Amino acid sequence: MAIFSQDQVRQFYIANANKIAPLKETDTAGTIAVKSSPQDVWFEYVTPNGDNGNTVVRTDLINKNKITSITKTETAATRKLKKVTVAIDGDPTPGQEYIIRFVFYGLGIGGVENQYIKEGGVYKAKTADTAEDIYEGLLASIERNFSREAYPLIKTGLNGAAATVEMTTNTGVTVTAKEVGTAGNNLRFAVASVSADTPGVTVSTASGVTTIKASLIADAKTIGDLKTLVESATNLVTITGTAATAVLAETTAVALVGGTSTGIVIEEVLQPWVRGKRQAAPINFDTFTLPIKTEDGEQPWGIVTDITKDNVNTVGNGRMVADMEWFYIGERADQFRGYGYPNNFDTNYLADASKSYKFINIDFYYSGDAEDVQRSKKTLTIATADANTLAALWTALETAEVVEVDETEES
Repeated sequence: MAIFSQDQVRQFYIANANKIAPLKETDTAGTIAVKSSPQDVWFEYVTPNGDNGNTVVRTDLINKNKITSITKTETAATRKLKKVTVAIDGDPTPGQEYIIRFVFYGLGIGGVENQYIKEGGVYKAKTADTAEDIYEGLLASIERNFSREAYPLIKTGLNGAAATVEMTTNTGVTVTAKEVGTAGNNLRFAVASVSADTPGVTVSTASGVTTIKASLIADAKTIGDLKTLVESATNLVTITGTAATAVLAETTAVALVGGTSTGIVIEEVLQPWVRGKRQAAPINFDTFTLPIKTEDGEQPWGIVTDITKDNVNTVGNGRMVADMEWFYIGERADQFRGYGYPNNFDTNYLADASKSYKFINIDFYYSGDAEDVQRSKKTLTIATADANTLAALWTALETAEVVEVDETEES
């Protein structure tokens, strides 16, 4: 593979800043500038050069008449982590084994034909068991069965509502159980004192009821102080309210209510990633509830509902962009990156995997003269996590008469 610029099929650059003045080697790596002539447009770029500091390079000279399309993607792509819920269909059936099964596709390698089938959990229902008893039993079984995986594949928990209460005297204080489920309905909370010698929290349990009592000192008795004290001392409840509001003593414990358990929630876990070596592949899986015997015959014991579209947990495109930078930098003379480790030259990469990136894509072609007229398609991609840099580059391209103002843009 030739390393000359004109042979690059796709050029990929991480832009951390835009600059109008001429670039210098002392500029921050990732600084980019749009340059143009009546016929061509190109970019100058400050690229890291290892122990030698930075170097100013340029892209291909792009003939304006040979640009086939130019687009701007202003919205950074994100992916929602897969999430499903499992709920018992009907009433629990004593004596039956409730089994949940997972099928993972393409785990570790590409292709859905590679299937990893795993029994997630099994729980044999007893006569007095409620649906929540079955859910908790299955959750414990899933945790044990997945404990030997090299990396966590899923995380599970109860689905439902957490018990909560607004205090009686301290009406601005809301106490909420940290865990979802009916167990939170057995929690009680009180403010034993606001003039104690030392702050502290006591937790006691009697007849299945757990009572949490907080003691504040006179110099630190706001809701913010209460929140810090309680949440650092116990993982049972959280405190919300206006931080600066003063707290009064409320020695009669209030009961948390409204905790419900409606099923099991299962969510994909983001997998380990190594730049250029291990991709940030999603965990594709299906969840099955195996048949049990009921009065209506054999049928799956539960209903599986995919709620991925409502999941607030997302992953950005930073890892993908970092992998793209690693791959396409091979078209910029670094063909043997990492080869011969540890006796190799380390390449400095600019993509930040924790960020989400926006793009400018310029599709163009190269063609020569005379008999060398065949079009060789090329693409130049600029990725940036900064909206201001994206806007400045687009404005500079408009000024260079590469794109028209109000041209249709991707978003």
